Amino acid sequence: PPSAVAEEAWTLPAPIDGQVLRLIVESEQTVGAGTPLVEIGDLGALEVIVDVLSAEAAAIRTGQAARLTLAAGAPVLTGRVRSIEPVARTKVSALGIDEQRVAVLIDLPSDLDPPPGDGWRVDASIIVDTRDDVTIVPVGALMRERGRWQVFVERGGQARLRSITLGGLNPRDAWIAAGLSPGDSVVLHPPDGLRDGSPIRPRRPLVAP
Repeated sequence: PPSAVAEEAWTLPAPIDGQVLRLIVESEQTVGAGTPLVEIGDLGALEVIVDVLSAEAAAIRTGQAARLTLAAGAPVLTGRVRSIEPVARTKVSALGIDEQRVAVLIDLPSDLDPPPGDGWRVDASIIVDTRDDVTIVPVGALMRERGRWQVFVERGGQARLRSITLGGLNPRDAWIAAGLSPGDSVVLHPPDGLRDGSPIRPRRPLVAP
């Protein structure tokens, strides 16, 4: 029988120290010059990329803290905003609306053990402002009338309309710069027919049978 011919082996040096993340070419085949064969990365140098609406990105600054969640029930991690890309991209939302999105790059904590993998989903909340010792109310108590923010406050069994100065708000809470004091009871989701001086009473909490 003809003698076996040893296959020629090629050694391909990696451009960086890391580990193989993905095989692009998985089996024998002819490849052209410059064809990517594998993806190699350093899991110790991962970053989080968050697509943020351009209107919200205007409040983000480098160095701000970010709360990161990798999975339901997993502990919350603290990252730091490293950079905000200067160019927005148009992306179509799930509702078919064109939105201007900006990529925000966040550094993960360096002491993660084990670190997450490449391409993982991460839920991120970027902290753009913090305040100590402030009065907050649910956003469902706020009303806007002729450019002014107002709430109904309970006083002696009546709803009293009060103008407030809003310091800031998020999707859940608003912090009040002036017009309310700690302990004030406000009307949540006031109906259209509620007027200044209308009689009200607190709703009793439901009691389980």
